[in-house]
Order: sequence, then C-alpha cells, then structure tokens
Amino acid sequence: MRGVGFGARCALPESLDFGVVAVGDSVQRSFVIQNATPEAVDADFHELSDGFSWPTSVTLAANSESTVEVTFAPTEPREYSVDALARASADCPYTAVHLTGRGVTTLLSWEPKSIDCGWVPVGSSIERTVLFHNVGITPVGVHQFITQGPASTDDG
Repeated sequence: MRGVGFGARCALPESLDFGVVAVGDSVQRSFVIQNATPEAVDADFHELSDGFSWPTSVTLAANSESTVEVTFAPTEPREYSVDALARASADCPYTAVHLTGRGVTTLLSWEPKSIDCGWVPVGSSIERTVLFHNVGITPVGVHQFITQGPASTDDG
C-alpha cells in the first residue's frame, strides 16, 4: 500500500469567520501559505463571489511564505457562507476553506429607544438606564448624546 502525504506545505485554514459587517463596509482577514521547496510554486484560488474576494493566484519564491488577503464586503443584510477551493501549489490537492460573515444595516442599537424623564425640578436630577448592543467586530465608544423632539426650558 502506498500513499502520498502533503503535510504543512499544503496547509490552508479550515475556515475564516468575518463576523458582523455593515452593508457597504468591508473587512479583511489573512492567512499565510508556505513554500518549503527549492523551487517557486503557484498557489491557486478559485474565483469567489457573494461578498467574498481573494487573489486568483499567488507565486511563492523558493523557501518562502506569503500572506493571502481575503475580503468580505456584504451587499445586503443576511448571512453569508461560501466553501472556497484553493491549493497551496500545483502538487497539492484543492481544499475547501469555509468563509462566513453576516451583513447588517445597523451595528449599534440601544434600549429603550426613547427616554421620558418627566418633569424634573430645577436643582434635582433623575437617572435612566440605556443598554447599548454592539454587534460589530470593533469596540464602539459613546461620547455624546443629542436630544431631539420637544424640549422646554424654564427661564423664570
């Protein structure tokens, strides 16, 4: 019985998760491919669609490595999932890399949507709690609130 082992020289990630991304924005993830042979090789990547993109080929010099950039740019709010085929060189088998992400129209939401503090006498204060939900992949800082709608002031 004979077999062919490919080992680390054909290694590709099993999956890349891009998380939640606003429609119209894009996020990149990367992974490294290696060429441990004494000759240059070409890595092949099947063309992607449905919000994902990556190069169709990368040439690696002998005994080198290269970073492959994958971009996710959702065009509508929904879940995205693609099994993308790639191989690290011509003598490696094609392998599926599972790409996932979610497109959304709103990354930050809060509850309650409005706050009624009622009548508060001058010199007094009242507290209300607002809970923020960030479904994005980066931290968000809330720095300022602007009131809208009818407001009254007492000049007397």
